[in-house]
Amino acid sequence: MSNLIAMMIHGQKLFSEIMVGDVSHTSCFEVGNASIVGRALLRQLPTNDDGTIDVAVIKRSIQTPNVHNTTTRCLVLENTHNAKGGRVLPLAYLQEVADVCREHNIKMHCDGARIWNAAVALGVEPKELLVHFDTASVCMSKGLGAPLGSVLVGSAEFIGEARRARKMLGGGMRQAGVIAAACLYTLKNLYTRIADDHLMAKTLAEGIAEIGLPVLPVETNIVIWQVNPADRAAFIEKCTERGLKVIAMGPLGNVRAIPHYGNTMEEVKTALEIIRAIVIAE
Repeated sequence: MSNLIAMMIHGQKLFSEIMVGDVSHTSCFEVGNASIVGRALLRQLPTNDDGTIDVAVIKRSIQTPNVHNTTTRCLVLENTHNAKGGRVLPLAYLQEVADVCREHNIKMHCDGARIWNAAVALGVEPKELLVHFDTASVCMSKGLGAPLGSVLVGSAEFIGEARRARKMLGGGMRQAGVIAAACLYTLKNLYTRIADDHLMAKTLAEGIAEIGLPVLPVETNIVIWQVNPADRAAFIEKCTERGLKVIAMGPLGNVRAIPHYGNTMEEVKTALEIIRAIVIAE
């Protein structure tokens, strides 16, 4: 809902469009809500393997006011990038994109569901990754491990509008304090151990590569590898039967696993033993 609210406000003028990556969460996993509810066209731009969108592509995709087309109002970037295996957007890249957006008066929104992981990976404060953005959505469950909760960040004026949009979408909640308490706890107590998740993810990825399965580069806590597309459903079922929870990722043979605060390095080794046994049996 937080991404939707941001896009609704940034694209609230008629004939607006919002630029998003073609395999981003806002493009693929939010039911086209910005177009259906927010009335803004989502313009999908090709995403590189590192989660970036070429600055040159952004420049030439900008639509200025014209009787024949929509007008670009906002650009959404995802950091870290889920479908690309948790890749982190470099600080220099964010600066370059921001320069283009400011030149064309385009708002920037960060889908920062895993911004905590990006900050830890780069060794910077989260605010350094968001300084160029007008708004951001940050998730308290992904990475941090809170039971639920996302936070929409922006100016006081923007948040005033966001509260109205949240009310309209049915997101108002009087008893939000119990959620906030859990979120504050994870921020104060679990943020400092996110690097442990990254180490477990890299260990898992290295082991999967040694088994002989193609695996995406790992920078944070997401591990995506590939099995035969025809065998993916059976592979996931066999993992589940052995106590290893993984999910399908995308239309091809990709499989995803995410180590988290509830896991240990011993469990990572057990996961590798399970994967190895399934692959050998096949």
